[in-house]
This record gives sequence, C-alpha cells and structure tokens, in this order.
Amino acid sequence: DPEPHLQVLLQMADSSITYRRRYPMVVEVESVLEVLVSDETNPRALAFQFATLLQEIDRLQEIASEGEGRERELASRALTAVRKAKVDKLAERNPDGRYSALDELIGDLRWTLYEISDVLTASYLSHLTASRLTVSW
Repeated sequence: DPEPHLQVLLQMADSSITYRRRYPMVVEVESVLEVLVSDETNPRALAFQFATLLQEIDRLQEIASEGEGRERELASRALTAVRKAKVDKLAERNPDGRYSALDELIGDLRWTLYEISDVLTASYLSHLTASRLTVSW
C-alpha cells in the first residue's frame, strides 16, 4: 500500500494542503504526481519551478543584454518535457515495482539542470573567477 509513502512525499514537498484541497478523499499516485509534477499553479511542482526558471533566465538575458542563449533552450526543453509528461504513464510501475517513466523524467531533468548550471556559470560567472585569479596573483 503506497499511501503512507505518498503522504510523506506530499509533506516533504510541503504540498499536503494543496493536495487535500483538490483530492480530499484518498491519496493516489496519479493525483500526487499531478500536484508535484505538472501543476503550474503549485510552487512546489516541477512545472511551476521550470516555468519560473525560464522566466528568470529571460530576465537575466534582458539585464545582461544577451541574446537567446543555450540556457534558455535547455530550460525550455525541460519545461516542455514536464508539460508533455503523462501522469498516468509516470504512475505506472514496471515488473520490478519501479516507476520507470518517472525515474527517466527525473533523471533527464537532473542532467538538464546540471547543463543549465554549467552554461550559466560559463556565461555569467566565469569572468568573476578570472578576476579573482588575477587579483590573487
């Protein structure tokens, strides 16, 4: 019975109240994933976080007078992946009992975040590193 684990997951994501408001009767995997993955109105959901990340990248590019960069492409790709993810597929278990589609999505998003971090560092922070090195010599 996955219900106790799902309740803990909702509590960890600080989304119990949001969930109970929408689904007052029972805790189900698909409903939990809808709230934590694809709900762009829930600040704790992946979709909300990636939409916000994309907005912040746009703001950063405006301030820095930079054109559309790789970080925007990566963030947009991640948001699209979350938006296209089908909750019913994410909630399916394989014969080993794992949520393969969810594992794959999370893994892909994790690597995309690493790439975004690397690109942002190279684009906006690398000059700071060089300055520190120059000063310390």
